[in-house]
Amino acid sequence: MKLKKLIFGYFFLFLIVTGLIIATYLVQHQVRFNPKASEEQTTITPLVLPGSLLDTGIDAYKFTDVDRNSWSWKYIQQIAPLDIIVPPPATPTEFNPQGEVSRSDMAQFLLKTYKLITGQDPPAVETPFTDIQQLPQEIQDVIAKIYGLKITAGVSATEFAPEQKVNRAQMVTFLSSLYKAISGEFPPETDVPFTDIYDPDLEWSVKYIKKTYNLKITAGTSATTFSPRDNVTREQMATFIFSFMRLFGPSWNNPSLASELANLHSTTYFLSAPVSIEKLNQWLPEIKQTGFNALWFVNAWKEFNPQPLTNPPVYNDAAFLKLTQILDLLRQNNMKAILPLNYVGPAPEGIDTCRWTIDLPMYQSFETYVQEFLRRIENYSDMVYILFFTEGAEPCGLGPWNRDDAPQIAAILRSTLGSLPQRLDPQLRNKFKIGYHDHTILNLNLANGESPVQMPLSYDFYSLVFYEFEEKSDEEIVGKFNERVENVKKLYPFTSIIAGEFGAVPCNISNPYYSYSSSRETQARVLKTGIQYLLNQNLGFNIWQWEGQHYHNGNICINSSMNNFGLIFRDTSPTGGFTPPSVSKPARLEIMKLLNPSAPLTQCVEQDDHVFGQKIVNGRVLYYLPFSSVCIPDGWSVAPSPPYPLPPICTGEPVWLRNPQVWDGACTDNNPYPSDCIPVNIGGPEKQYQIDNTCRPKTSPSPSPSPSPSPSPDYLEATPVEEIEKGAAGFFGQINEFIRNLISP
Repeated sequence: MKLKKLIFGYFFLFLIVTGLIIATYLVQHQVRFNPKASEEQTTITPLVLPGSLLDTGIDAYKFTDVDRNSWSWKYIQQIAPLDIIVPPPATPTEFNPQGEVSRSDMAQFLLKTYKLITGQDPPAVETPFTDIQQLPQEIQDVIAKIYGLKITAGVSATEFAPEQKVNRAQMVTFLSSLYKAISGEFPPETDVPFTDIYDPDLEWSVKYIKKTYNLKITAGTSATTFSPRDNVTREQMATFIFSFMRLFGPSWNNPSLASELANLHSTTYFLSAPVSIEKLNQWLPEIKQTGFNALWFVNAWKEFNPQPLTNPPVYNDAAFLKLTQILDLLRQNNMKAILPLNYVGPAPEGIDTCRWTIDLPMYQSFETYVQEFLRRIENYSDMVYILFFTEGAEPCGLGPWNRDDAPQIAAILRSTLGSLPQRLDPQLRNKFKIGYHDHTILNLNLANGESPVQMPLSYDFYSLVFYEFEEKSDEEIVGKFNERVENVKKLYPFTSIIAGEFGAVPCNISNPYYSYSSSRETQARVLKTGIQYLLNQNLGFNIWQWEGQHYHNGNICINSSMNNFGLIFRDTSPTGGFTPPSVSKPARLEIMKLLNPSAPLTQCVEQDDHVFGQKIVNGRVLYYLPFSSVCIPDGWSVAPSPPYPLPPICTGEPVWLRNPQVWDGACTDNNPYPSDCIPVNIGGPEKQYQIDNTCRPKTSPSPSPSPSPSPSPDYLEATPVEEIEKGAAGFFGQINEFIRNLISP
């Protein structure tokens, strides 16, 4: 009976441990990956937020006369709901894509576009036109306004010809003049491939065709034809307006922002609760020495706003205080912060992670949270970059990696996150630099040109993702970077881009999502190649990540979570216990060569297996816990076989301490151990000390004398291997005893 109970106890323990491992694995992956959609297609109606620019009653998805496989669909679906196209659809299901456009229609197109981009309503001025008197006063005012903006001069000194159809040559002339009305000057001309624009009676339009071609507003009707005499259709009009609007994001005339983003060299630092400012402060000197000037923090919605649906919402003041302290620390170090805001797992109370972007109260509560978040860090707006992102915002059942689902996800996001900055308080929004981060739809062009970002553009920059390059050659890596950057530039040629996520793992990895071989040297090569490309292209970047978590044997990842994307690693596996960080030195060295070549790299000796550090001080041997990965700092060596358990190190006099794991050699604020014995114990870096007389603060008094214990031997004898095995047996013996007590009657 006892044997059966014992077997049952071991089996029960096995189930618990297995469950914990699986749960940990799933939690580690939920932010980075999402399952692909099922074979059955899910159809979800995007939200229409009351009072938003899309709250017009026009739903492009109801049009039955527009082929969703046509070249114009991706433009119509964005422009039509803005109620720019005139006249509006005759019925909710008819767009009339082949309908032609009159000059009075064109006047309304242009004025609505001007107002959406600038937020201004120009005054109506007196016009010389005698042929518009029969038009409704509202249309007369529209014509008077664009006349005042010098977008049109009429077809003669006294005629506007409101019913005349607009041809393509006239269209680009209007758009060139609209560009000047907004920017203050005409766009420059460029050479064009068109052979059908040089008729004498079209000579006036050639320069405008060249200007709009330079702006990528038009690509012609074929590789060599522009068809200037063809009348403009409604679907062409939607395309022209879309292409024009993408010129004018909020940062369109802000070269200083483009330069600022190009010099953004960031790394991710997980800001998990509770935030350890002390720990970050320890790492900052090494982070800066590597060449980074910014940090990306993972801020969970729940941490700052645990109850968003209550009235009023509940905010975590302590979390905001901690964040501002972090930002103060960065400011003191002349660094900046990237703050993505829609991390939703684990979700706040009442928020369904499967539905929060398609449920009106849930989503509105998120925008309320964003307003409050920005208000609370308003004083730091000069040093932070705000991000919203695709990942985790797609409803369950729709996979962002699935080409069939990507267009629908894009539509859902356009009305929510993709247009969120439009709905922020204008004064608050204008203080911040806000970007959109995408890993699939824009990044990989999975929606074939359809975008999760809504017109008119409200984002200052775009952020892309670059992973899974470990098995690619340098040339292939550069090719992939080019491909993804071009995917976005084709849609938004005048908006800045950064590589928001770029990383590589330092060991062989295998999990349900992918499997490939890597090493610390491979990680170094991939990061070197990618960073060199980004620097050459004047693109800022964020390396994912500074501190990862893994357990490995040589180059084999045993715990192959996405946290392997790191330059510093901690072992968190149940078998290995907690050990101090170690450095994937080759990768950091390559980064330093590119970003901060004059900085000296702290030297270390890398090991593949767990080892104990050893250092002789004043004729005595100091030990501390095995490193993981392993990088042993300069001045320390590998201990052949340290004592177990580790005894305290006694010096016979009061000592000042420092943490030997801290790269900048930071000292403790005061002397936590005024006695003469230093505890050498298992624990995090903050619990590991060594003697350092240079750590005594200049303003602090000398430490009080303490009784001197018996002197320690010159060398602490290493514990024999069999004693270590006894210690291990004792540990498992305690587990046996626990199980026996658990199952005993």
